[in-house]
Amino acid sequence: MKMKTAWWWKRVGRFGIAALSVLALSGSAWSWSLEEATKPYKGTTLRVGIAMVPVIEGYLPLIKDFSKRTGIKVKVETYTHAEWDAKGDADLYSRTGHFDLLQMHHTRAEDWAVNGHVRWINQYMKDAKLLDPNLDPDDFLQPLWDDNCLFEGGKRACFPTYNFQMVYWYRKDWFGHPAEKTAFKKKYGYNLGPAKTYKQFRDIAEFFTRKKGQKIAGKVLKDNHYGVGLVGKREMSLTWEWYNILNGWGIKLYEKNGRPNFDQQAVIDATKWWLSLRPFAPPGVSEAGFYDLFVMMTKGNIAQSLNWIDFAFAIDIPKISKAVGVYTYDTVPVRKLGIPPSGWGEGEPMVISKYSKNPEAAYLFMQWMSSKETQKKWIEGPGSGLPLRKSSLELPFVKKHPVFAPTIVSMKNGWFDPGYSGYAEVREEIAIQITEAASGRQTVEQAMKKLQAKALKVHPKGPINPGQPSVNQFHR
Repeated sequence: MKMKTAWWWKRVGRFGIAALSVLALSGSAWSWSLEEATKPYKGTTLRVGIAMVPVIEGYLPLIKDFSKRTGIKVKVETYTHAEWDAKGDADLYSRTGHFDLLQMHHTRAEDWAVNGHVRWINQYMKDAKLLDPNLDPDDFLQPLWDDNCLFEGGKRACFPTYNFQMVYWYRKDWFGHPAEKTAFKKKYGYNLGPAKTYKQFRDIAEFFTRKKGQKIAGKVLKDNHYGVGLVGKREMSLTWEWYNILNGWGIKLYEKNGRPNFDQQAVIDATKWWLSLRPFAPPGVSEAGFYDLFVMMTKGNIAQSLNWIDFAFAIDIPKISKAVGVYTYDTVPVRKLGIPPSGWGEGEPMVISKYSKNPEAAYLFMQWMSSKETQKKWIEGPGSGLPLRKSSLELPFVKKHPVFAPTIVSMKNGWFDPGYSGYAEVREEIAIQITEAASGRQTVEQAMKKLQAKALKVHPKGPINPGQPSVNQFHR
């Protein structure tokens, strides 16, 4: 997706920083440092609310170092993804100012930012006492920054903070084993390799589904093994996996005027195909969310799945995984070659509450989180991190680890949740109707008809991401 650079950023983002450098010649900004910038806020306490996942734990020791350097105490309150949005809503809508910074899912973009509950950071980026002259905004990955942080009129709500993307996982040892390659070629007529199309994805799912006592890669199995791992629980993670399938199908889920299009035949066909994979998945799919799928993957008895970048680091930790070093990664398959490979993602940046009593200190913390120095330490530290910057892609660890290249493809071509008010109701309806169809209590056609009716009620037409100049890839 080609992004349009806002007039404000052309003027302030590119030339404003240069101007600040000139101003620095005559002031203390010339020797800008985090310690110097935070002196007026020493003793301040910042409260930060996030939806916690393991990769974020790598930030925690860095935050302690931030507090040690600045004298600003940072209290991080963690919640599950299911809990967090409601918690953030309650704080912002009541205007209590409990949180100074909040992790913003894209679904909250209209409700939080456009509706005036978030502070724009433009004013802070113009302040030589606050702006780190080494921030280098041109180094932020795109469309990650604009898609999540840029709003109409050139208003910026945030810097990139996290970059969660879904990619294709597969067992490289199974796929590379000579006996398996020979058997696959004999059965399907083409070479075994990471799936590039959905046909290949299904063939692989069928091929590697084996019973206890059979062999995989020359080893007799002590328990059942499965060709694919899937999410099927009635929760938001079901929608993430489904969107990967729809995106790879080449579907435009919203029309140009913003009207939802959930009941189109292509969506029905893609959903039926996705549900047809369940015989090749471990039992209990209907109770498996994204965490559950990862736990199943740690057993090493699943050939392939669509999963998150951050779990790619955890899977290789011996204390929690029996599948150390066996999975590698590629781009998410597509229905047919020619459709750009993509994925599903969540930028989840930190934003400053309009009701924070410490907005300048909050800005300095946000800026520090996205700085080159912090990003390097996070990515190279325990648990690893997620790339936000072009320069991060040049780090030796990033160049070496196979998950990062497909992650960038996922970010550039993938989908993320719409940002219109009430979308959470639509997402809940997706999970309800698909799980009802999966159980056999209704057809997929009936499920999509009900989903479309709900979507039209919530959002009959209009911007998918109100207030944002970027165009969500849902209707690219």
